[in-house]
Amino acid sequence: MPPCVAAGVGTVPSRREDPARLAKAGVPWLARRAGDLGPRGARMALAELGARRDPLRDEAVA
Repeated sequence: MPPCVAAGVGTVPSRREDPARLAKAGVPWLARRAGDLGPRGARMALAELGARRDPLRDEAVA
């Protein structure tokens, strides 16, 4: 049973209404979290790229 019916606050959303309801609630949440997680994700990606550098090539250049 969907949470909205189990809590006694409404009816079961239709197949068309359910994705719209999820998008309406999810897009603002995702936008808020992007501000938190975006910079951290970028730092992690840059760190991963730095870790993948070839150590033999770095020694030859140095």
